[in-house]
Amino acid sequence: MNPTSPDTPTNPPADNPPTVNPPTGNPNLPDVENPPEDQPDVPDPQEPPDGQLPQEPPPEPPPQQPPPEPPPQQPPPEPVISFQNDIFPIFEANCNFPGCHGSNPPSGLLLTTLNNFQRGGNSGPAFVAEDSDNSLIVRRITGAMPPQMPLGRAPLKAEEIQNIRDWIDAGGPDN
Repeated sequence: MNPTSPDTPTNPPADNPPTVNPPTGNPNLPDVENPPEDQPDVPDPQEPPDGQLPQEPPPEPPPQQPPPEPPPQQPPPEPVISFQNDIFPIFEANCNFPGCHGSNPPSGLLLTTLNNFQRGGNSGPAFVAEDSDNSLIVRRITGAMPPQMPLGRAPLKAEEIQNIRDWIDAGGPDN
């Protein structure tokens, strides 16, 4: 008998059974219905262990808020005008002479101390606290009310007049 003849049944050797891979029939893919014995079952991380209820995933953390903006920069405080350090030296250099506003002034306005300045002279108060525009001394030193002071001398510098105005507008404090 010819082993390749159609009358001869061919029996495969017993040690090599034919393999069929359902459902695809592809011999290159593993048998999905019968996994190999040497691979242990790996639990699905999505499934809870036996007898436990599935756990809810932890809530997502709230979105991070940007840090608060720093407060806006405050302008530095304005320098404080001091009678003793800023105003009195102006009077001392320009007004406190005999016959003017030093000793025995004809107008009655002594500018030798803060108390004398606050008291005023024959024409009334020398200044109105917090209102430099309506203060007699400012009207005289700016020439808005004649005669302009200091009488017979050079007018005060703009910075000196502004310091006197600022001090009066601050209330004429004793500082």
